[in-house]
Amino acid sequence: NLEIAETLVRADESGRLLPALASRFDAAADGLTWRFHLRRGATFHDGSPVSAQAVVDELTRIRERTASALSRVPVQSMRAEEERVSITLARPFALLPAYLATGASVILAPGSYGANGSRGAIIGSGPYRLAALKDNNNLEMRAADAATGEIIRTVHYIAVSDAETRPRMLEAGNAHLV
Repeated sequence: NLEIAETLVRADESGRLLPALASRFDAAADGLTWRFHLRRGATFHDGSPVSAQAVVDELTRIRERTASALSRVPVQSMRAEEERVSITLARPFALLPAYLATGASVILAPGSYGANGSRGAIIGSGPYRLAALKDNNNLEMRAADAATGEIIRTVHYIAVSDAETRPRMLEAGNAHLV
C-alpha cells in the first residue's frame, strides 16, 4: 500500500486493526452485522466526497473479481446508511475487518472508472496522489493537497524484481531506499 488509496481498516506493525477510512467499526452481538462509520470530511483526490455509497460500490466491484479474497467472505448484503457502511453476513466471520485492511480492498473514487466500468485513473483518498505511472512499475507520487505533518512531498517508486539489482541501485546512488 503506497498510501494513494485507503482501506476502511488498516493494520499496524503488530497486526492490530485500526481505523482508516472508517473512523470506527463494530459488530452486532451475533456477529452478523458490521458497521463501518466513515471518517468525517474525507475526500478523494478529485474533490469528491468519500461517501458510504462510493464505498459500497467499490467493495461490490472488489467482491466481483474472482481472484479477490473478499469474494470468499460470506457477505449477504452491503448498504450505504448516511455516513456509514453496513455489511450483513450470512454467518459470523470475525476476520472481516482484516480482509478489509488488505491492499486489495483499497477504496477508489467513482471517477476512477469509465462509463463502461473499466478502471482508468487511480483516484484515492490517501496522503499521496498518483502523479505519473510508466510501464506499471515506475510511478511518481506527490503529497495530496490535504496531507499534513511531516511528509515526503514527492516519491519516485520503481518496482525492481531482481534482488541483486536493488542493492546495486542503492550503491550507485540511484535509490535512497530499497
